[in-house]
Amino acid sequence: MIVRIDTLEDERLDAYARLTEAQLRNKLEPEKGIFIAESGKVIERALEGGMQPLSLLMEEKWLPSMASIVERIEQIDPTIPVFVAPHDELQKLCGFELTRGALGAFRRPRPKSVAEACEGARVVAVLEDITNHTNVGAIFRSAAALGVDAVLITPACYDPLYRRAVRVSMGTVFQIPWARIGEDAHDWAQTGIPLLHELGFATAALALSDNSVSLRDEKLKECEKIALVLGTEGDGLAESTIALYDIDAQRLEDSRLMLENLNRNCGNKARIEAYLGVENRKDALRGANYVVNAIQVGLYDPCTITDFEVPKKYGLRQTIADTLGIGGIMRALRTIPVLEDFARDMEEVCPDALFLNYTNPMAMLSGYMQRYTGVQTVGLCHSVQTCSQHLLESLGMEDKLEGRKELIAGINHMAWLLSIQDKDGNDLYPEIKKRAKEKNAAEKHGDMVRFDYIDKLGYYCTESSEHNAEYNCFYIKKNYPELIERFNIPLDEYPRRCVNQIKGWKEMSEKLLSDTELSHERSKEYASYIMESVITGAPLQIGGNVLNTGHLIEDFPEQACVEVPCLVNGTGVHPTYVGHLPPVLAAMNMTNINTQLLTIEAARTRKKEDILRAVMLEPHTAAELSIDDMAKMIDELIEAHGEYMAMYH
Repeated sequence: MIVRIDTLEDERLDAYARLTEAQLRNKLEPEKGIFIAESGKVIERALEGGMQPLSLLMEEKWLPSMASIVERIEQIDPTIPVFVAPHDELQKLCGFELTRGALGAFRRPRPKSVAEACEGARVVAVLEDITNHTNVGAIFRSAAALGVDAVLITPACYDPLYRRAVRVSMGTVFQIPWARIGEDAHDWAQTGIPLLHELGFATAALALSDNSVSLRDEKLKECEKIALVLGTEGDGLAESTIALYDIDAQRLEDSRLMLENLNRNCGNKARIEAYLGVENRKDALRGANYVVNAIQVGLYDPCTITDFEVPKKYGLRQTIADTLGIGGIMRALRTIPVLEDFARDMEEVCPDALFLNYTNPMAMLSGYMQRYTGVQTVGLCHSVQTCSQHLLESLGMEDKLEGRKELIAGINHMAWLLSIQDKDGNDLYPEIKKRAKEKNAAEKHGDMVRFDYIDKLGYYCTESSEHNAEYNCFYIKKNYPELIERFNIPLDEYPRRCVNQIKGWKEMSEKLLSDTELSHERSKEYASYIMESVITGAPLQIGGNVLNTGHLIEDFPEQACVEVPCLVNGTGVHPTYVGHLPPVLAAMNMTNINTQLLTIEAARTRKKEDILRAVMLEPHTAAELSIDDMAKMIDELIEAHGEYMAMYH
């Protein structure tokens, strides 16, 4: 049925113009999935292979040459649409002249079992984690030419029905029987190889190694049935596996595409796997050595918005609300139940893995994991490694950067630059104090709270001024609104950042996702350096968030999560002893630690009365609200967060 259209905006063309490959594939319901075939030859082979057509799309001028295929489509089902679109519209879609004649949308076939694909086969090819669609298509085309009877692909191998793979194969993916083999992406061979042996196949790995034998070796000729295992691109055997896990399909797909581009440009040293949804989380974690956690439960919308807007009704203003304050408490309470689930899975499938936590509120989440799970956990933040550099640069003391010596300890986002010396051992604090006070008096700038810390407390703090403005009762006070202007405090800063970041990502994502030359410079973030140190044994010093076991900082309880220098080597992460802090710094930290410990307790009991106790001792909230208003605000926040905090009563 010929259907002429004027624009690709027609919703009937979603499969061609708007659906991603992941959406076309429809992993959750593969029987409802779709694939796209390009060119008359490929469409013809798809029809010959028994594929079910859904529609065709072509330019008017191709109708005569595609007449036999159109006729065949009409014989199958006269209601199947053959869309005819203008030249310019098709060029927009393809980015080039549609010289191959037509595009066809087909229903994905029912997946074959290994036994079905291998029925009657003598030679089969096993594609282990081939992570390039062009290579998958080329292998199918070569397999057809060389008389391979079937192709088996491992769980992490790219999809043969991906548009590019189908095109490169010239439709041979419809001629050669194929199936997925193995139950587990991490170790498909555990079940896959025994199954091949059960079906009568000898297995041979195609590899360039010292103990390799020739393809002409007599032992191979003696095999009645043989399965040839082809390794992934590059080294064949991947040196490592990076498993991506997310509950959002589009975000996962975007991450996978970017990481695959990076991996390819780094020599394909890793196997990339993607796991969607809670039901696949164990598979993502299984056998892991390191787990990097960077989640935000409830995202900006609705949860962060709620964390800001409800307290604002009570006159309680915030800047970031991800570490302390009522916003930090709420964030911890909705995140810890998720981490409990993570921990249970890790204890089962990767009990020896190191959990590298990047999620805030750092001290509450890391402290919970360290105290109440069997998971090895270290909390990582970038405040420590950038602290003194930012300070010296902002005070015009860049000449003191090289060779400087420093000691930083305390709690996350409120650790202290306890000492700083130049390369010759000279104390830099006297000059820092002088310049910081002069700068605060002379100009408005973005670090006025921390510079006021230097003046009032005697020491510089690791995390930014907008953070620290809300960790105490000094700077954000409704009875002293002039303080906001005086210390240049950006109220509602985090929501502004979220809005800008979301907008910025939408603008740059297309470029990043399509950039096949995507590269990356190693950052100062600790995670990769920790992995390298543990694997190689090369010593490394970091600032880590760890349990205060043995009173690493003498002034705090052992249950507290502290940020202290840690040595990393081949045996793991080893915190170092700091001793006592200056009394005023210890006191400042304890105002935060009290709330952190009580919030963790509330997360364990799931009781609103325990949440109230944490909020009562939170310094900023306690300075602004009555206990009755605190209780009302907590009730309203829990109700507004809905399912995210439904467990609290």
